Amino acid sequence: MQPILKVDLSTGRTEEYKIPEEWERAFLGGASLAARLLYPYLTKELDPFSPEAPLLFINGPLTGTSGPTVGRFVVCGKSPATMQWAESHCGGFWGPELRFAGYDGLWIT
Repeated sequence: MQPILKVDLSTGRTEEYKIPEEWERAFLGGASLAARLLYPYLTKELDPFSPEAPLLFINGPLTGTSGPTVGRFVVCGKSPATMQWAESHCGGFWGPELRFAGYDGLWIT
C-alpha cells in the first residue's frame, strides 16, 4: 500500500503517512481504511468546519488497475448536517491519478 499524503492548509506543510503493515491486511482501502484513520478524530466536540477537522480522500484497493469501475475513491469526514460520519463514493480519473502520483490517499486539515 502506498502512503497517504497529509496536507495542513493552515501551515502549508505536507508529510507522508505510512499505513501500518497490520492495517494493510485488516483494511483493504476505501471507506474501511478511512474509518480506521478518522475514528480517533471524530469526537463529539469536533466542529466539522474547524481547521482540525480532517477530510480524507482514500482510494479503493483496485483503483488505477485495468478493468471496469476501477477509478473509485471515497471522501470521508464529519458531517455538519448530522455531526456524525459522512462518506461519498466517487469515480473518474482523480483516484487513479492520485495512485499514479504515489499515494493511496489524501488527508486534508
